[in-house]
Amino acid sequence: MIPELLLLELFIASATITVLKQRRLVEGLSVIASLTAALLSIAYILIPEKTTQIGVTLYSDALSKLMLGVVNVLGSLIVIYSVGYMNHDPSYRRYYSLMLFFIASMSLLVLTTNLLILYVSWELVGVCSALLISFWWDKPEARKAGLKAFTVTRIGDIGFIAAIALLLTRIGTSNIPLILDSATELGDLITPLAILLLLAAIGKSAQFPLFVWLPDAMEGPTSVSALIHAATMVKAGVYLLSRFYPLITLSSKALEIVVCLAIITIFL
Repeated sequence: MIPELLLLELFIASATITVLKQRRLVEGLSVIASLTAALLSIAYILIPEKTTQIGVTLYSDALSKLMLGVVNVLGSLIVIYSVGYMNHDPSYRRYYSLMLFFIASMSLLVLTTNLLILYVSWELVGVCSALLISFWWDKPEARKAGLKAFTVTRIGDIGFIAAIALLLTRIGTSNIPLILDSATELGDLITPLAILLLLAAIGKSAQFPLFVWLPDAMEGPTSVSALIHAATMVKAGVYLLSRFYPLITLSSKALEIVVCLAIITIFL
């Protein structure tokens, strides 16, 4: 019940902010919603770990709990910081609505056990990122940076779409625990699938060679860079590989590629 409540209150707060007229109400609701989500995520972490059963909607394992805590605790701190940083910006409603929607989408991404919902969350995070990078759209540099981030990360997302199509065709289910349990049945598809998932991860997490969008992305507000490019969205790729690690480890070639790309990225 805790993760469902967390997601619900964040999505509702994001929508409600768009119709509020007073800045203090918008700021207050944003801070309360983000702090509530942070407290709920901590409570979810402290609950004794349960074994995830096939068919449930949301994960309750250590990986998802850890990522949920990172997203919401850091998100709440950044929203609080935003009250001062965005104090004189006239587009405050758009800003806070997008920030909360991003946090909600990222939370859903790390919780869902459904591959299709994971992909939808993955894309929602990408759209929010592009819109926040180009938040000050009246600056040509910001518009170009937002478009560049959206375009480059879509290259990686093509790999994700292809991986989903292969998994649905071969295994016939979108349930991630079932997919991982059936990974050994994939045969010669394991290496292509692992590489496609890696392509998705390097796009979202700005790894070589799809890292070129990240420097320009600093055209957005500093608080946006703190939330998206330092704390949360770049962790989405890490989460994807961690979640599908039982599948990826079945391919020695994919693991070698992961190591090579990591070393190149570190030196760059």
